[in-house]
Amino acid sequence: MPRSKAPPPVKGPCSERGGTRFRIRICEAVGHRALYFLTRKEALTGIEEATRELPAAAKGRSLDMVLDTYVQNAVCSDNATRRVAERRMKKVLFICSQNKLRSPTAEQVFSSWPGVETDSAGLSPDAITPLSSEQLEWASIVFVMDASHKNKLSRKFRDSLKNKRVICLDIPDEYEFMQPELVELLEIKVGRYLRDA
Repeated sequence: MPRSKAPPPVKGPCSERGGTRFRIRICEAVGHRALYFLTRKEALTGIEEATRELPAAAKGRSLDMVLDTYVQNAVCSDNATRRVAERRMKKVLFICSQNKLRSPTAEQVFSSWPGVETDSAGLSPDAITPLSSEQLEWASIVFVMDASHKNKLSRKFRDSLKNKRVICLDIPDEYEFMQPELVELLEIKVGRYLRDA
């Protein structure tokens, strides 16, 4: 069965997150990054400022770095509000091998759920977004697609998994990106944990 291409490069620029957050997703050849803003206005301002700043800063800086600077300097000014909003959010990490089909599908499907922040990564060294210990530290719940991922995760990231809830979904690598059957299976298997978490 031929595999579909990786996820489309841009999802956004802004999508509402649980009524309190807005996301800008920046995708480059080496991976992707999601940045969150407390209001739609701040997200749009972030895009405008980054667009203005990028030509002058093009040497060695990419759009995601410019937006990271904006996030650190501007959005984090209201720390108390941000901390309350973050405590309410479920931080969900989806892991597969290559981060091309199953885990990015899960990330996209659940990114629009209220009160849920999503990220995805792959365990293979050549994954689109290789898993990092920082992603595991960020996550409050981790979903792996099959038992081999859970074993590999335990071997490679044992220290980062302390007190982490890791759930194996038993979803085989036989689906295309955003294939309706995969979306339905994810909603059944993951949905109950996110509603009850």
